[in-house]
Amino acid sequence: MKVDISGINRERNISMLAYTRRDLLKIIGLGAAAGITAPILPAWAQKAAVKKKWRMRLSTSSIHFMQLPIEQACERIAKLGFKAIDIWSAHEGCPHLDDVAKRLGADGLKKLLAKHKLKLFAFSVYRGGYKPYAELLGNAGGGVAIRGSAGSCKPEELTARMRQFIEGLKPLVELAEKYNSYLAIENHGNALLNSLDSFKAFVDINTSRRLGIALAPYHIQTLKASVPEAIRICGKQLFFFYAWQHYEGAKQLPGIGPTDMTPWIQALADIRYQGYVNPFMHGHPKADVMAANLAKSRDYLKACYKRGKGELAKSPAQIRRMAILGTCLPGCEQMWKQLGGTHFYGNRFGWPDYDKVESLGMKVFVMIRGEHGYPTELEIKRKVQEWKDKPVCGGYWCDQLGHEPDITNPPMHERIRFYTTVRKYDADKQDHPVMEMFDMTEANDFPNNRYPGWANAFSDKTHDLLLFDCYPPLDKSDEEMQQIMKRVGWDKFISKYPHKHQVIPQIAAYGNYRRGSIWVQYNYWKERLGSSEFDNSYRGVIAVCFYKDETVRKNAEMREEIKEVIADAMK
Repeated sequence: MKVDISGINRERNISMLAYTRRDLLKIIGLGAAAGITAPILPAWAQKAAVKKKWRMRLSTSSIHFMQLPIEQACERIAKLGFKAIDIWSAHEGCPHLDDVAKRLGADGLKKLLAKHKLKLFAFSVYRGGYKPYAELLGNAGGGVAIRGSAGSCKPEELTARMRQFIEGLKPLVELAEKYNSYLAIENHGNALLNSLDSFKAFVDINTSRRLGIALAPYHIQTLKASVPEAIRICGKQLFFFYAWQHYEGAKQLPGIGPTDMTPWIQALADIRYQGYVNPFMHGHPKADVMAANLAKSRDYLKACYKRGKGELAKSPAQIRRMAILGTCLPGCEQMWKQLGGTHFYGNRFGWPDYDKVESLGMKVFVMIRGEHGYPTELEIKRKVQEWKDKPVCGGYWCDQLGHEPDITNPPMHERIRFYTTVRKYDADKQDHPVMEMFDMTEANDFPNNRYPGWANAFSDKTHDLLLFDCYPPLDKSDEEMQQIMKRVGWDKFISKYPHKHQVIPQIAAYGNYRRGSIWVQYNYWKERLGSSEFDNSYRGVIAVCFYKDETVRKNAEMREEIKEVIADAMK
């Protein structure tokens, strides 16, 4: 069967940024070997692939109605509004796939699905394996066959074992090629495909367009790992997605259990997932109860998708990957380059050598200060026009306005005027964001301080990019550091006010440094900024800033830890 890839080529042109580096390398390699210019997607994915905007599509599994004949299961699933079906073999006694094979055959299955306007998405073949059902799946139109991986292994054995496992799948992959189908391996607890590292090993080693992953978030959550991160690791090798959470009973289903799945749907949109989102649970309530719960799940996932669309639509710019060094002095430029840094900001106390920064391919936030108080429009205009066309310009800020703002100093109208004036003469919010900084540390240092509350000091009309600092003492225990960041930074400010723009934590890199204290701060904010509690368009995005240059350059052990953190943030 010849597959028309012209639509996929159009999709490839408009969404190349959605591919990871490893995806591109594999596509290029496969193209060179096979004479094709784009990956061939499954039939169920081709229609979605040519659309410019990602659309979520829903399927569900026949095992949810295993007490009913396949005809009634299809009828129930179609009436609930699902567009496709995943038909199960005899796992837990589900009769559906074997009944189709023995009684209906491929033609009978196609007629049944056509009657209910359902697409065939998948055969789940955990019991029996793919081989006995390969011809049936192909003759029914093709789809995804889902199975498990292999036994778990030690971390040091992972790459070799994964390579051996994928090599052993070659006969099944060839069968999938013959029958125009796809093989998806599900992650599971105590299995070879389980951890995020195992996902990375799989996608690095796998070179077949017919082989991919069936992602079960239930098992990711048992590891306390990030489901959106798992989705992004899978990338274009994600063939099947279970909307399934780690709770008991009906709470496994979306919208019944407590997990906020909006970040999951956003991550699927980010990678332009071409399959169906499949709400799922283990357990077998009566058909009417299951139908009612699936209806709630359907509506909940649609709400997540709608909410995700709104958040993405109001985002003013794309993600900025940054590693910033603050309060800089000349001589820091080469050091920061070696650590993987990208940006600098200076203030009235010091700044880097702009020419040196430019020669190293990095950028600075150009500081704009007024000669006699807050900068005038003419002063802002001159500074912006001087720097906006230079490669070293990475944005703008004014430490007379954007440092430790409260409701009186500086006045809100001055901060808004500064922002709108900069944007008047340079409209590039993406590469030249206006940066503002909120300092929670000093607010914490003085119990009877001037800060009457952040609500009246915050506005999303004063910046494109928000830096915040909440410096815990580095000689405290991990738990004490986390409590300080939560109490002072998260609870009082970050969880409440910045909803629209990207925020970047400024990490303390000074004082009584101890090994691991940089990671404690980074991991705390990475988790918080990725949590469902962070109601922000950039949820799940982590960039970093470090304060300060003077102490970083004096401490080799600190520099090594910062280098490790930057590498993680820039992945």
